[in-house]
Amino acid sequence: MIKNNVYIDPEQDDPVIKEKSDAIEFVLKQMCIARDFDFANVSINRALLRDVLIRVDKRDDYFYIFHERTHINEYKRASITSFWINKLRPFWVSDKIDENLSKHINEHFCVFYLSTIMQKLSPEYIADVYFYKNFADELRYSLTNRDISQEALIVIMTPFYLSALSSIETSC
Repeated sequence: MIKNNVYIDPEQDDPVIKEKSDAIEFVLKQMCIARDFDFANVSINRALLRDVLIRVDKRDDYFYIFHERTHINEYKRASITSFWINKLRPFWVSDKIDENLSKHINEHFCVFYLSTIMQKLSPEYIADVYFYKNFADELRYSLTNRDISQEALIVIMTPFYLSALSSIETSC
């Protein structure tokens, strides 16, 4: 991982990774509250979650090195994080009360996480209940049953990012 043009050994404990891990756990708790699901039944593999965050940082480093010294934006970070959470599956449920959530908690988390980013930057899409429900269902299905790449998730989220940018520009 490169910070301030200095390579940081990813095996060392990094307070930034801990902070990002805590942020992901907070979103996971919010998802459990929204789904009326007891967070105490959710387990987190910290090593896998750390690996997710390191992989996202490596992708950010790639963008910084090969794309004119720019870092990835929030939509790309959320998309790449969702890809790796879906791929590495750091969450699982010990209690099978809600079979769908228990079996697919990582996919549900990814949709919830991307939705929180959409809500923050493009709330008009979340406000359209018909659009959002269809979007969320199709995204969840794709994460569960299709081999979806991180680039595909970035492309899926790009219109929401561009919409947010255009609404910021028109308000200036």
